[in-house]
Amino acid sequence: MYPAIGLEMSLSGMNFFVRRCILSKSLTYLTSLSSAISAGKRGRRMMKNRMLAAAVAVGAMAVALPAHAGNYIINFTTNQPLIGGIQTGSATITTSDALTMSSQNRLGYVITGISGMLNMSAITGLSGFQGSDNYFYTTDSFVDGSGLGFTTAGGTSASLYFASAAQKYQLTSVSPFTTGYVAATATPAVPEPATWAMMLIGFGAVGGALRRRKAQVAAVSFA
Repeated sequence: MYPAIGLEMSLSGMNFFVRRCILSKSLTYLTSLSSAISAGKRGRRMMKNRMLAAAVAVGAMAVALPAHAGNYIINFTTNQPLIGGIQTGSATITTSDALTMSSQNRLGYVITGISGMLNMSAITGLSGFQGSDNYFYTTDSFVDGSGLGFTTAGGTSASLYFASAAQKYQLTSVSPFTTGYVAATATPAVPEPATWAMMLIGFGAVGGALRRRKAQVAAVSFA
């Protein structure tokens, strides 16, 4: 096994373990919070501490650990033309849920869909242009040397890849032939499902406890 691959597998496994621990701890805090709210005055003092701990745990999940699979937004623009003019664009990609080995011997996620614009022309789909393997990575460069290949409505075929010799992202397209180094970024399009699930569980637990508390107060008032 290559050292880099082993490291990436270890990081992936570690992230899963940390996520599971944070989720378990958050659920424990939220359960305690529900009981504390129902307990009355004494519970309200506990509520602040429990709510803070749950918020910290959810924040750690959402911020410290990046999303792996899902939707990502890629933005790119030429900052060093080599042949031809400036190319600029933005694409939203969809990836698989499972890590698999790419042709570059890296663990990554297969890109299954793409939409967006390149030079004001709509991106119509993925392609194998210039041998693109269409893999996305969450460590180091987000594409490899084989790159992300796609076509546009204007008849252009293009590939965004990482030029290892220059340590830069490069975009090459035909019709007309254009190539150059680009400034490129990839960011999650939406929070991953685990983050949304934790937030919904938290809001549901707090809301349910508050409703029960109001019902108890109302019952005492009319007694």
